This record gives sequence, structure tokens and C-alpha cells, in this order.
Amino acid sequence: MRLIKQILIGFTGIGMIILIISLFLPSHVRVSKSILLSVSKDSVSNSLSQIQTWQHWNPLLQDKTTAYHFSGDNKVSWKTDDNKTNTIALERLSADSIIAVITTDNKQVFQSGFNVVKNTDNTGLTKVDWWIAEDLKWYPWEKFYGLFSESLKETYIDNSLKSLKQYLESK
Repeated sequence: MRLIKQILIGFTGIGMIILIISLFLPSHVRVSKSILLSVSKDSVSNSLSQIQTWQHWNPLLQDKTTAYHFSGDNKVSWKTDDNKTNTIALERLSADSIIAVITTDNKQVFQSGFNVVKNTDNTGLTKVDWWIAEDLKWYPWEKFYGLFSESLKETYIDNSLKSLKQYLESK
């Protein structure tokens, strides 16, 4: 009985320490990357605002075994192996800014967006900023997940932007 009591006190103490540490971790993760493209600003904006073109550069929409269902120029949905429905819906905020809301079973997972800016020194370059923002719950495992997901999202954005550059500059 004494051993069980010590084990319970130990687990409770460790749990409290983990909870206290997680309270100091951020509850919001935001990752952004940018790239310069040798393509006109209008061409980049048009490609980003039409979700069908994302199949050419975004790995999320390149799975050959998945059936993607496009609704107009700004929405795509698909079913996962565990029968959940993922959706990406695009909203154009301005000529320079596009927001993508990513949901799973109608619950927002995270938000993403693009800012497209023409380079001011007339070199014909266009800068594309891509950001992903995710709000985390207060649970300790969510906060620790946020620490690791940041590097995964950075790699995903970086590889996707390189694919976007290759796709648009070869058109």
C-alpha cells in the first residue's frame, strides 16, 4: 500500500510539473516563409486564388490515391483513410492577400494565408509570403505538440514554395 501511495504521489507531482511548464509555452503557433518569383504579381495571385492549380505544387493535394472534390475556384474537400472530411476554403481579402481556412469535419484546424507583393526595384520579381497559424488548447500535450509542429510546418512551407516557384516559372 505504501508503494502504491508513493507511485501515485510521484505521478501527480510529475503531472503538475508538466502542467506548470506547459502554462509558460505559447498557445499560438505561427510560421511564415517567403520566396521571390520571376513571375508577374497578377499571375501569382491568380494561381494562388484558384485552388485547382494547387495540385501542381502543393503536396497536400498531390496524393494519387485520394479523390479530391473541387467546388468552384476556391474550395476543395477530400476524405481521409479514417473517414474524416478535410476542406480547404480560399477567401480573397484583397488583391494582395489570400486566406486559406483548413478544416477537418467542419472544425477549423488552422488558418493559412498568402501575401503577394511586387518587388519595388523593377526587377520583375514578385515576393510571396506564406504563413500558417494554429491556436492550441491549454492541454499540456497540445502545447508540447506546438513545439514540434513548428519545424514540420516550416519544412512543408519551404518545400511547397519551391514547388510553386518551379511550377510558375516553367509555365
